[in-house]
Amino acid sequence: MSQYNKDMVKNSVVNPPNGSPVGTVTLDFDNENGNGEQVYAVVKDPNLPKDQVLEVTVLFRGSTGPNEVLSKPADVWNDWVENDLF
Repeated sequence: MSQYNKDMVKNSVVNPPNGSPVGTVTLDFDNENGNGEQVYAVVKDPNLPKDQVLEVTVLFRGSTGPNEVLSKPADVWNDWVENDLF
């Protein structure tokens, strides 16, 4: 099992803490739609043409905690205010 970590950026290898690598991040969506979503697509072989990829692991990052309002104000705003009040 794997989960989001701060080093998860395009072309980085996803290594779960208790197993072998899941694959490589090939796409990352960071607030593409203005609603705070953070989604990462991971594939085993990033060199395969897109039409030959048979399996994709999708990881979703959870909401940034309100306690991080000073260090990540935009994330907190999108995750809590925009999504919950509007």
